[in-house]
Amino acid sequence: MAKIENTTVYPTVTPAASDLLIGTDVNDSNKTVTFTVADIVGAGSVAQDLNSVLTTGNTSALSIVLTGNITCVGLLPTTISAQGSVGTAGQYLTSTGTGLQWINPPTVAVSTLQETLTAGNTTTLGINMNGSDLIVSDAGGGITVNNPAFLTVSGLTTFTNTVSINGSTLNFDATGLISDGAGSTGTAGQWLAVNSAATGLEWSNTLPASAVPTLQQVLTAGNTAASIGMTFSGTGALILGASNDISSSGSNTYSGNNRFTAVGDAPNTAALYILGTVHDATSIGTAGQIFTATGTGWNWAAPAVQTNTLQQVLDTGNSATGANASITLSGTITPATVTDGSGSTGTVGQVLSSTGTGLQWTATGTGAVTNISAVTDVSNGVPLSVSSPTGVVVLTSHYFEGGANVGYVPSSAASDQSTTFLRADGLWQVPSGLVTSVSLGLAPYNTSVGAPLELGSTVGGVVIKSLVFDGGANVGAVPSSLASGQTTTFLRADGTWQAPPADKPHGVRQYFFTQTYNLSYAAGEKYAKAKVSGGVQGYGANQFTTVVSSSGAIPILSTSKHFSTMIMVNPGEGSCSTGFPNLDMCIATVGFSSNIANTYTMELWKVTYATATLPVLAAISTFVYATPDSIASNTMTFQGGATQTLEPGTAYMFTFSPTTAIAGVDNLAMGIDLNLRW
Repeated sequence: MAKIENTTVYPTVTPAASDLLIGTDVNDSNKTVTFTVADIVGAGSVAQDLNSVLTTGNTSALSIVLTGNITCVGLLPTTISAQGSVGTAGQYLTSTGTGLQWINPPTVAVSTLQETLTAGNTTTLGINMNGSDLIVSDAGGGITVNNPAFLTVSGLTTFTNTVSINGSTLNFDATGLISDGAGSTGTAGQWLAVNSAATGLEWSNTLPASAVPTLQQVLTAGNTAASIGMTFSGTGALILGASNDISSSGSNTYSGNNRFTAVGDAPNTAALYILGTVHDATSIGTAGQIFTATGTGWNWAAPAVQTNTLQQVLDTGNSATGANASITLSGTITPATVTDGSGSTGTVGQVLSSTGTGLQWTATGTGAVTNISAVTDVSNGVPLSVSSPTGVVVLTSHYFEGGANVGYVPSSAASDQSTTFLRADGLWQVPSGLVTSVSLGLAPYNTSVGAPLELGSTVGGVVIKSLVFDGGANVGAVPSSLASGQTTTFLRADGTWQAPPADKPHGVRQYFFTQTYNLSYAAGEKYAKAKVSGGVQGYGANQFTTVVSSSGAIPILSTSKHFSTMIMVNPGEGSCSTGFPNLDMCIATVGFSSNIANTYTMELWKVTYATATLPVLAAISTFVYATPDSIASNTMTFQGGATQTLEPGTAYMFTFSPTTAIAGVDNLAMGIDLNLRW
């Protein structure tokens, strides 16, 4: 008997419900029996449909619990239980919202919705549904709102299927929002995108990949950018192909490590091809300079002369040819040997002589010096004499014996070593008029008559006296101050100790007052005092109404402005004879009061009195005047130099300027108090 696995004997087919299967009946002594396929499908753990279950048996004492809907052609229950009751005759089964209940019928006959709509489905009235839903189901069902009617939804609206907007506009007013699946309405600049699980929408800060153009797309759309740069960060690099280059007409700054690896020797193949100049942050260098490293950077510098020892030079090369191959020495040369043109170092007794074209070692020839000796003799006009220029040479040193003879100093062994001197005739002699001693003449001191010292004698015992200064052209020592005040007296020009006149400081006050109607001051303009009668609106001559500069320095003024704006002049000493022609200013203060808050700048300018010249700033003070009708005081800051000294024939001019314009102020009141001390 073939095995079941033999599909040739037992072919595989799709089973039908009536096909028979062999089995064992365990309820009947394990007899071998047959079953239909349908019998097996409808029993045991094999999946069954509702029809096969009901065919098997449609009666049960158990409850049916459904979480879905039940659809039937007809429902024929014997009873329906609601809240444990099957109701009474005539009651209606109604919904409680959370379940079902039996209720008595209403007193007024109520038609079904179907009956109502069948009778008429058009109305001009609205439908209000409180606490309940309007459900439209089945194919063909829906809600249609025709123009010009509208749909207003104030509550939460949930769409669980596709919403189509065809040929219409979805409008959001100024407060309209869209919530994503998490209930978020997003933040400014976020995108509405499908979430990572592709199950809904979410607000995102990430631009969708499909919305990000490639660099090629951006450059194709437009490859020119105006007034904006490009910044690369991180580890990315800008890579250019062999046919790409960078053309820049602007200034380029390279702060990183820049490598140029090309090794070509042509303008279009070299690693660095410079047609212009190279600047080292100071200059482009001068002719002959080289571009050299400093250790921290590069600069143009003169090429350094390499200092080598003679050994280093000779090791590098000990042969020289050409027009500049000669060596000129101002010192001595000490060779171990000298080689002639033939390479010979010579033999004992040979001399180095010229061949006309070179040098060679030869035997002593005619005229050679064979010996040199030194002797002494009296001078005959020259200090040295040579007996012969050849052969045995004798050098004679001659001693001096007077007159025109020149020679060495003769021996003084036979003379007094402390009192004799070499006389012009060549003899050692004691000179006449010899000073034998020198002493200092002590008190009483004589008064100087022109010279600071007096010589008592020119020979023998010489006395030198120091003379005392007593004024005028006389020159001498400082006289004794024993009888004078040691801390209050000084040597006067007449030679006496006197207390000098006191150098007392002086000062001057200048007061300017402005009270005017509808006067305007421009911001930053410099105003000077107008020394003219009348003023503005008849308020007098102390008005700041003369504009001397719109801003910054003051130019050379007209003669009238120059003359009228000066506040203090140094006329010079004249007949005063003070001894102090210059007024050296040591302090300047400014007091200020106004009924207008502002920031005011006060400036003192030095000018020439008689000629309109360029004013020079001497001192400045800036007031941050925040409280009107208060008094403020500042010390002016001197600018140094000659501006702090008022020489004869010079003067000061004073200006003020507001930081913020004062336009047409009624009853402007302003007082300026300038105080100078010298």
